[in-house]
Amino acid sequence: MSEVRSQAVGATRRLATSLLHVLLVIVPSRRQVMVTAYPKDEGNAVEVVRALVARYRGRIIWVDAPDGARLAALGLDTERIDRAPKRSTQTLLRFVRSEAVFHTHGIFGCPRPVRGKAHINLWHGDGPKSHAGAPVPSSYLVSGSGVFGRRLAEVFGVDTSDLLLTGLPRTRQLKEPCDAARLTKLGIDPTRPFVVWMPTARQFGAAGRNAARVDTTDPDGDAGLAGLIQPGVAVLSAAGIQVVVKPHPIDLVSRTFAGFASVSDADLIAAETTVYSFLGASAGLITDYSSVWTE
Repeated sequence: MSEVRSQAVGATRRLATSLLHVLLVIVPSRRQVMVTAYPKDEGNAVEVVRALVARYRGRIIWVDAPDGARLAALGLDTERIDRAPKRSTQTLLRFVRSEAVFHTHGIFGCPRPVRGKAHINLWHGDGPKSHAGAPVPSSYLVSGSGVFGRRLAEVFGVDTSDLLLTGLPRTRQLKEPCDAARLTKLGIDPTRPFVVWMPTARQFGAAGRNAARVDTTDPDGDAGLAGLIQPGVAVLSAAGIQVVVKPHPIDLVSRTFAGFASVSDADLIAAETTVYSFLGASAGLITDYSSVWTE
């Protein structure tokens, strides 16, 4: 019965996406753009909105945007930003009417874009990871790497001539490192250098099943992962270098272990800074194949 239900849900979603594509074709666009991202204050979306505020004179609609206080902390003009809930018929109609849509993971089932209504896939990182999810049809794909960008463009069915090798917008924040006061709020001694450990989100895939993380629900596995670099942490600590963990936003555990400080997304918001400004203040990075190493 569950398999029949799953098939019915899938068929319904495909039909809804097809109908949405038809609406994109027949409904004229307006002078407005839409932005959507995960997490809400994901760096690519923030920098795109910043550029839109400076250069675009039409309406800027940010779906499930950060609250007003966070927008102000990010230095964004809240008067120019129309915050909209995703689960809303009005937002769906705005999507259909937008002359451009910027997204990091797709939106509303990812209907195929049409001429005159560009869907710009900012994505959320380059690198050697395989894409285990559904394709994300887009007019353009943004990347900082020809090697990784072309591979992802092929997966998403984006022509290589529509691959925008501009670098990911969020890298701008690396050049604006957070100051000593914000580092102190994060529990980091600003008088000593620090390096950041950013473990990637590990997943495994099986035919016919959704990908699932295997290292975020097993305390022993988590401890083992931290233990792999524990000797290096000891060497760094002996040299006066702090080691700070920045867990992946979809991790289910904090990854706080002996020898590591930990900085979460909530901590960064409370300190009124961003992941990439935080990284910009660091002296180094420890990771495996997290996309952050390419940036």
